Amino acid sequence: MIRPRVQVILSVLLGTLLLSWPAFFNGYPLVYTDTGTYVESSFTLRVPPDRTIGYSIFIRAAGLGRSLWPVVLAQACILACLLRALVCRLTARRHDAMTVALCAVLGLLTTAPLVQSTVFADALTPVFMLCLLLLLLPGGRRGAATAACAALFVFSAAAHASHLLIGAVLVAAACLACLASRVAPLTSARRIALAACLVGASCVFLSALNWRLGAGFSPLRSSHIFMTARLWEKGMLRRFLDEHCGEEEYELCRERGEIRGPAGYFLWDPRSPFQLGGGWNASHDEYRRLAWATIRAYPRAWAADCAKDSFRQFGRFNALAATSPIRPDQWAYKVLRRRYPRGFEAFAGSRQQRGTLGLGRLGAVHAAALCASLAALGAGMRLPRIRRDRRFVFLLLFSLCAVAANDAVCSSLSIVDDRYGARVVWMLPMCCFLMLIAGTPGKAPRADFRSPPSKPAIYNLPRAGED
Repeated sequence: MIRPRVQVILSVLLGTLLLSWPAFFNGYPLVYTDTGTYVESSFTLRVPPDRTIGYSIFIRAAGLGRSLWPVVLAQACILACLLRALVCRLTARRHDAMTVALCAVLGLLTTAPLVQSTVFADALTPVFMLCLLLLLLPGGRRGAATAACAALFVFSAAAHASHLLIGAVLVAAACLACLASRVAPLTSARRIALAACLVGASCVFLSALNWRLGAGFSPLRSSHIFMTARLWEKGMLRRFLDEHCGEEEYELCRERGEIRGPAGYFLWDPRSPFQLGGGWNASHDEYRRLAWATIRAYPRAWAADCAKDSFRQFGRFNALAATSPIRPDQWAYKVLRRRYPRGFEAFAGSRQQRGTLGLGRLGAVHAAALCASLAALGAGMRLPRIRRDRRFVFLLLFSLCAVAANDAVCSSLSIVDDRYGARVVWMLPMCCFLMLIAGTPGKAPRADFRSPPSKPAIYNLPRAGED
């Protein structure tokens, strides 16, 4: 008979393999165009001007400067551990078997394994989301697990520029949900206060990290540049300059005739005014003033455009869009050849580099699984045993808010891109699976509350070990 501790280890190991199988199928961890910047920063510990340093530190700690294999395995292992913690919180028994089954479903039907098999900061977005979910989810016990989850949340929040704002939006949504359901709150005020403090701690941690590495005491140094690029692409920046260049002189007033093309042209093309003005190494304080002035001038148009792009982002989650071959003239190719010479031959001979990855049909599978999950979730919430358990109600609401917040923040502050949707959209099939196993006879978790009586009473008395 296998000991319980060994069962836990085996379930996490199997989950890790199921969540990282595309890397083994490829013959090397999947690489994105931004991978070169993250890898280079992991060696130099210089804060990139266009992104945060958190994921580079993760690469340095996991890979030890020798290989990218430990990086993808570590991020898949962390996700498997968090999924097991979620299964333990929501099911009555057979946690290890359910964890393996959940990882198998996610590995075969969702974008999760492609994201976890790629070396880029989006791989830690699910870690950030699940840590916040576990901290807010009713039930569970305090102690070392909560402390570890909180520490992991703070670190993963520093991995991507969008995490801090997404976390703030989700905490605000949890607070509104708690206030709206006075009879049976979906979570406790203590949990919301803890999550809010951790979001603030993440902001301070990232600012202190940047200051320690010589980048100034600021969490996000280039967010105004991405916002300016978005306003450039939407035409609002050109409209503002046409109307206000006579009132105040901006440097871009001289370039009004050149304001055209997508945001990518503004950010990366050497002929764009941004690059000609010094690129990422210049301060560009004017862009911050210009971006906020444009938003204040056209708030309704900006809000409507952000809402439209948020809906567009929800339909964009093709994880395969980030798996195109890396050309020899690209920065990622040069960095991998210089920093990992021993593994460069395996990278050059991988399916991704040879253009033979052959996973094109997975996009249709992911779309079908998402549609089926949404339909199943709508039907499952009609079941009394699911509707009465605040943990499952909160799980569904949190997952929907997490996907919506991710889409809104990324599309509003940057651009609409498949990789932004792919990193968290699989949380909806995850909810569907957890509700299905909870509905299995004999395996449903005990409800946290029942329908309130007609007379005034004290509701939601915590069980032993709860808040």
